[in-house]
Amino acid sequence: VDLLGAELTETRSELRDTREAMRTLASAVPLEFTVAQYNILASYLGQNTQPWFLYGVDLRSTEGQERRSQIMDKFYERDSVTGQLRNKGWPNYVRGILTEDEIRSVENLDDAHFRWEARRQRLVEETTNLDADVVSLVECDHFDNFFRPALAEYGYDGVHRKRPRQSSHDGCALFWKRQKFELVASDGIDFIDRVDPETGTLMKDRCALVVLLRSRTHPGKRIIVISVHLARNPEDVRQDRLRTKQVAQVFRLLSDFAARHSADDPSGCDTAVLMCGDLNATNFAKLRGMSLALAAITSSRVHPFMWDAQDVPTRATSVTTSRHVRIDCLFFQSSRLSLINKNMLPQLNEPIPNDRYPSDHLPLLSRFRFQSELDRDISLARTWFRVMMNAGTCEEPPLTVEEQRNAWVIFDWNNDGLITLPKLRRVAQYLGFQLEPQIEDFIFQKMLAAESSLGALAQALEPGNVDFARFSAAYETAIHSVRNEQLPELIEAFKAFDTNGDGQITPEELYTMLRECSPTPVSRESAETCFREMHFGREGGLTYEEFAARIIDGGRHVGAA
Repeated sequence: VDLLGAELTETRSELRDTREAMRTLASAVPLEFTVAQYNILASYLGQNTQPWFLYGVDLRSTEGQERRSQIMDKFYERDSVTGQLRNKGWPNYVRGILTEDEIRSVENLDDAHFRWEARRQRLVEETTNLDADVVSLVECDHFDNFFRPALAEYGYDGVHRKRPRQSSHDGCALFWKRQKFELVASDGIDFIDRVDPETGTLMKDRCALVVLLRSRTHPGKRIIVISVHLARNPEDVRQDRLRTKQVAQVFRLLSDFAARHSADDPSGCDTAVLMCGDLNATNFAKLRGMSLALAAITSSRVHPFMWDAQDVPTRATSVTTSRHVRIDCLFFQSSRLSLINKNMLPQLNEPIPNDRYPSDHLPLLSRFRFQSELDRDISLARTWFRVMMNAGTCEEPPLTVEEQRNAWVIFDWNNDGLITLPKLRRVAQYLGFQLEPQIEDFIFQKMLAAESSLGALAQALEPGNVDFARFSAAYETAIHSVRNEQLPELIEAFKAFDTNGDGQITPEELYTMLRECSPTPVSRESAETCFREMHFGREGGLTYEEFAARIIDGGRHVGAA
């Protein structure tokens, strides 16, 4: 017995040593992980009898589109006195438009492809076949009694947030492989769409969910994952104002959540952000640009993710008889993560769900890798170079002063605090820029000339040397001379604020957009103050350049990650 006890103790010790060795080995390799986004089509919403489906009837031809329009009008028709729906319930709103045979065809396909009992296990199979480390499921109902126990069998833990409207049973869910990540914290928000002016009641419908996960193999690496489902009807661009208001609330939640848990973690973990969901919008750049504009104009705290979020490219993600659109997203923080791979979505010609796909959306899957500090510094140094080359346009966010200091490490590789022209040329080659000597001279002369902008702050240097102050001052000058304002997000935001399309924003247009899109109340007086600050008291409306300059300057004061 004593001998067996000793052998058992020795075996346990060897196992501990083996686990520690494996953990050390794993931590030496950059952390890679996969993330999936999937709108599963909630059970109570997945009915072919809904007017936006109606599979089995030709409603895609010109005549069919007219018939669908008639059905939609009848579906939403209300009694002028009571305000109640006049044709509530299937098939009342298609009577007189669809034939009896067409109604039966719709019902047959509903039973074959939409019925929850036929879809739910296929949804689990579709999700688990992705084998993702983190999964966002939106429009997710039956969380407690189906999805959580079903996915637990495949090694997943998860959390859920139900939509605030009582009649809506779905919400956002996030799952993660328990062997890969552990939950540190979670939070969420119910979007405030508007306030009833008479009762003061907060009108809420959609929500967002956020989790902070720590890697089990790389304890110094954490990810913040957001799952979101925005206001419906992507074909209605008027809804973009409401969706912008909801995105702004997501970003405010992110800033507060990240700040709160950064303070809780004195070890300084490397944390990256991802946002998954169904945006119900076809122009992602517009939503992001308008959210950036709101934050900058109202001087709200901005998380770095708002500036360096990169969208994983995909084909159409939702295909029905009434739409063929890309509305599902997977954004990642490009300053901390690299996109390694993504699944290729099929090019669908037939509507879904069908006998192959159990939802009206396709799942997205991407693989990411945490960047090393060197990777990040090199990327920042390349951004600095592209701006200084004065190429005329620069579709990258402006560097903060902290990011400029990180880029400086690449330029000042020997840590003598100075850059010379030969040193600049060597760095350009290292970064992969094949520049003509006159371009390198041009960039260096810009830095030497920056001394005049520093004034009394300039330190005396030997001729031909540049310190960080000149390096930064030259960049600050260049960033306003190149067309950095041509970021697609800013173009779309300006178009949205310029409601009459005359190429300028009036005080009234600014106030209207702030009032309708800002997550916090904005008075007319504060909107007028913002207008004067951006317009410097000049006559006429706010120009595109003034509008963009305010947002770019706001990007320099992003909150801590």
